Order: sequence, then structure tokens, then C-alpha cells
Amino acid sequence: MGAIAIPENFTYTKRYYSHFAEMAKAGFAALGKAVFGRIFGECSWKQTCEETYPEMAKVLNCSRSSVARWVKRLNEKGLIKRLNGTRSEYKTDESTKASDGFIITPSFFYTTEFTFKSGARYLRQNEIDVASYILSWSLNPKTKGYKGSMGNIARTLGISTSTASEAIEALIETELIRREETPDVLNGAAIFKYTADKDLVIAIRKAFRKNGKEEKLPENVRQINEKAERESYYSKLRAEAEREAEKRSRPLRLDGKYAAAFRERRKLDVAENKEHDAGKLQEIKKRREILWNTITDRALAFGFSETELSELGEVLPKYKCRKCSDMGTKPDGTYCDCYPEWRKRLKDIDFAAGVKSGQIG
Repeated sequence: MGAIAIPENFTYTKRYYSHFAEMAKAGFAALGKAVFGRIFGECSWKQTCEETYPEMAKVLNCSRSSVARWVKRLNEKGLIKRLNGTRSEYKTDESTKASDGFIITPSFFYTTEFTFKSGARYLRQNEIDVASYILSWSLNPKTKGYKGSMGNIARTLGISTSTASEAIEALIETELIRREETPDVLNGAAIFKYTADKDLVIAIRKAFRKNGKEEKLPENVRQINEKAERESYYSKLRAEAEREAEKRSRPLRLDGKYAAAFRERRKLDVAENKEHDAGKLQEIKKRREILWNTITDRALAFGFSETELSELGEVLPKYKCRKCSDMGTKPDGTYCDCYPEWRKRLKDIDFAAGVKSGQIG
């Protein structure tokens, strides 16, 4: 990590993957996710969180009022429960623990100034989330880093793809994470592998070994391994389906009439979002219908039915599973049963002393 010194003693926050989706759905900003993660992490090993607003604000490097505001919203949403009417004792629902892996955030991510090209500053909340995601994958000995699309990071963390990309570029400047190109390609673009700084990974593993009393270690290791296996499996399935769709649709995309109609329709989509005049909107709608007919006619000429096209007119990938579209999770958020049984029986791997919840150091 260059000149950045890793503290000898630090705590960490544990947040389950499902929490990020829940927070995004509830419209929570990154700091709201961090406050929830702090409370949940404390609850996971002490049953309750007993931190005061000032104590939590110090750990998260934010103001007391910001913590108070997010605690209030979390309480209103039912995501945390205030005990005995106090302001410093909370309990959270831990029902997801049995089926979901988690993301680890060292406390010094919030309180350390990192060096960027523009100078030294603290990490922004979304940068902390992305760094934590890459770190968690790097701690797993089967993956030793994250290899996949930027879109998958964005979906997992409940942020936009552009936000995830900007965070990655910033973190590379700090040398907290590194990027290397792989031989794999998706939609004509190279797939990169992202790994956390080697010294950071070693320091956290040493801290894990120093604190070997966590009874939940085997279950936590199993969860994070299973999560990594599932994501890797489905990521490859989707990439394969998308490559095949691109290959099958190439002759259609090279067709002049289809290409012209497709481009014009995309432009009209943008114009429709900016237009407020009812008459002009009606004209746009009629023109879009004409263009759609052209797109479907040309697609049919090349052997594609209308049901094989997306709303934009692109040829859809043929995923193996219709229930989850090779995402691994169904619309209701539960795991899809299409995951191969033999993969579920893969031997769990115990790396170093593993990943534990609670206090480190």
C-alpha cells in the first residue's frame, strides 16, 4: 500500500450481500449502508450493538448528526430495533446469515487518508464499498480476487455501473487494489481481474490468526466460499450466452435497414424522455412503432422472432435457466434450484484462520 500504514489494532464491519440490495431498494445512500453495517456487525457477535452516536461517528469518520439521521431511518424502516428506548442499544434481523456470504470493511478504510493523483483525502463511501468487495474476494483462496464485469459489482452493491467504474479508477490510484487483464473476453471487451493490495490481505489474515476464538468460523468460511462459487458459475454462464447471442445476431446487425431503424429508435428514446409537448410525444410514439415494425420484419427475415428481441430490438441471449436467466437468484430474491448439485458438495476451504465476525486485534 505504499506509504499507507496499516494500524495494528482495528475493527471491521460485516455486511451480508443481501443487505446492499435491501439498502438500495430502500433508497439509502452509502453512509446509510455503512451505519447499518456497523450496527449489524456488532450485533452478529454481541447480539446487540451498544455504540453511542459519537462512538459510531468516530469509527465511520462522519458527524454525529449524520449517524443519528440514518439510525432514525433504519429504525423507521424496521431494519433495526431500538431496545429499551435507549439510543445506544440495537438489534437487527440476522435471518440471512444461513444463506448469504458477507463483505468485510476494515475500520481504517473510513479513518485513513489515502494518496490520490490529486492529493491526499479520505475514501468516499462508494469507494469504501467497492474496495471492501474486492478485498473480500481477495481473501478467498479459491478466487484470490474478483474477475468479472463492472455491472456485476454495481448490481451487488446497489450502485450504478459508472459509479463502480469511477471508484475502481480512484482505488487503483491509491494502490489499494490492482487491475490485470485476463485472456477472457465479453462482448468484444477484455475481462479484468481486480485484487486487493497484497500487504493489506496479509495484514488482515494475520489479524484473523490472532483472534481464533470465533465459534462461527466454519459456517462463515462455508458461506463466503459458496457465494464465490455461485457468482463465478453464473457469471460464466451469462458471459457464454451473451457471446453466443452476439455471434448469432451479427448478420442482422450488419443489415442496413435494421441498423438504420435501430439507431433512429434509440435517438427517439432519448428525445421522448426530454419532450413534454403532448402532440410531439404522440408523433414520436407513432414513429417508434413504425421503426419497431421494421426491426421485427428484418429480424424475422434473419430467422429471429419478436419474442427473441429485447425492448430495444437487440437479440436476447438464450440463457440455460428460464427461471433466473442464469443470474442464480429468482425475482423474489431466493436462490434458484438450477445450481448443480455437485457444486454444492464442493469441499469447503479453510484459509488461514478464516473470516470471522466481531473485533480484530
